[in-house]
Amino acid sequence: LFGCVECENPNPKLDTFLGRLTIWSCEENEEPKVCALSNDNLLLAGSVLKNTEEVYMCCVYSGNQTKISLNSKITKNKFSTIEKSLNKYLIFLLVILLTEMVVSTILSFSFDYEFYKSSELYLSSLAKVLRFFGADKETYLNLTNINRPEHRESIQTLLGFEGVKNYPHTVYLPNTEIWYLDQVNEITFVRILEVLLLWMVLYNYIIPLSNYVSLEFQKVISSIQFTWDTDLYDPERDEPAQCHTSDINEELGLVTHLLTDKTGTITKNEMVLKMLFKEDESYLIDMDFPQDWDKVMMILCLCHSVQVADGSFIASSPDEKAILESCQINRFVFNGESEGKLSVSVLGKQYVFEKLAELPFDSFRKCMSVIVKDADGVIHVLVKGAESTMLTACTSGNMRRAEEEIDCFANMGLRTLALGYKTITEDQLKRFEDALEAASQSFVNRVKYVREVYQDLERDLEMVGATGIEDRLQEEVPETIYDLKRAGIKIWVLTGDKKETAINSGHSAGILKLDSQMIDICDTAD
Repeated sequence: LFGCVECENPNPKLDTFLGRLTIWSCEENEEPKVCALSNDNLLLAGSVLKNTEEVYMCCVYSGNQTKISLNSKITKNKFSTIEKSLNKYLIFLLVILLTEMVVSTILSFSFDYEFYKSSELYLSSLAKVLRFFGADKETYLNLTNINRPEHRESIQTLLGFEGVKNYPHTVYLPNTEIWYLDQVNEITFVRILEVLLLWMVLYNYIIPLSNYVSLEFQKVISSIQFTWDTDLYDPERDEPAQCHTSDINEELGLVTHLLTDKTGTITKNEMVLKMLFKEDESYLIDMDFPQDWDKVMMILCLCHSVQVADGSFIASSPDEKAILESCQINRFVFNGESEGKLSVSVLGKQYVFEKLAELPFDSFRKCMSVIVKDADGVIHVLVKGAESTMLTACTSGNMRRAEEEIDCFANMGLRTLALGYKTITEDQLKRFEDALEAASQSFVNRVKYVREVYQDLERDLEMVGATGIEDRLQEEVPETIYDLKRAGIKIWVLTGDKKETAINSGHSAGILKLDSQMIDICDTAD
């Protein structure tokens, strides 16, 4: 297999990858094959590949050029307010210590009778320095006994300059002021350093190093008490609260704002299909599930990216998994995909569809599509997405009634999806594939061109139905929200649901009250 991979320069964007694969054939007069590479063809460092027997791989980024490495940043250590204040006090006390050391050293040489200003003991001081750094005993004696003639001749060899011979003799100067002190010492750099370090030892107690030890000990104790708190114990998992860091425990009482996501935080992220609208009728799934195979059931069973492994659904979207699980309970079973074929069992009858293309969901289009061909050769375009997008993309069907039902589902606190459908011909499919191939091979504005091709196909749809999916609240969410509000914490919740669904969920969780002032900016034009 001979080929060439062209791709964009290394960048830290984890959700995008632009490339092109060119494969040359070994046969004469045969054009090379070119196919586009996207983020679906990229395996990031540390990824785990599942449900795939074998792949052909080529390393495009390595070392520090991988996306994971480019996204790695040096994290700063977190310091609590107490630690920051203590560090400032430490710097202040360190300045005081240095000031005391310098002032005391100056006063020592100014008023102490042990020292006098002279340069006659220069060699003596030099000898001590050399002795400290490993000079032998003979060298030390030669320098310290320079006043003795038998030692002066060796200084020239040791230091390597002629002027040492005529260096003045060192005279013994007795201390006339204080009789019990030894010879008066000369003020040298070594003497200054010795006295400076002496005052440092005497004044070092001003640095409160024990405070740091006491603070860390207190943090460890508080983190242990955090895990002992019975009010934070989870009886379902049989796990206490976990304290992953003891650095900022005391900062918990200073929290004023709480920013959170709704799905998986306030809610359990356990989706259940509750309501279904089709053919001008609404169905409560627990009581009355439709038993006919039509456009709506085809969209529910085929328009998704779910894989089947060992009889269970593997889905990146919990909404899709909830829909398939509800369909499976009512004998509309999606059996999986094999060699481009989608298999569905409907009330014991088997249907097989050829999957021609999948148009994945993105936040701009707010919908996804799947193109399939049935046994009769009819090509179906199955679309599901947000009602804001689907209502503009649909040109037929009972859209007014569908919009009313979607608003009703949203007022019930359900996550809503609108369903669209149409059929296309072989020529339309061929034009779509050619346009998509040309857009996918572009290195400049590829995402924009591909999106435009998708939107051209997702037009002139028929509105055929809608779904309402419930995402249950976590246990004791209203009580927790109430306690947080009592503590003076302001709560912000981010969600991508419909406005009515978000408002209903806010009331259910206790974030909003009946008398709360509503500020609506959803319909404000830019």
